[in-house]
Amino acid sequence: MSRDLNNIRRLFAKLQLRYGDDDELVMQLKKELDAREALNQDRKQWSVPYREFIKLVASRPAATQAGPRTSVHQ
Repeated sequence: MSRDLNNIRRLFAKLQLRYGDDDELVMQLKKELDAREALNQDRKQWSVPYREFIKLVASRPAATQAGPRTSVHQ
């Protein structure tokens, strides 16, 4: 999503320089850019860095960790 967001930012900057802030297309693109940035921010808040996730899993008590799987059909 980062590449898409960067492309929209570049397009917005080009159109803003060419047509100004009062152009209808520039205002519409600004709304889309704001919406995408808000969505991207929400995703970042829910993401957990891999190292922190591994520490969290490793710190779980052994009793709550799943053991080896056994087949019901033997």
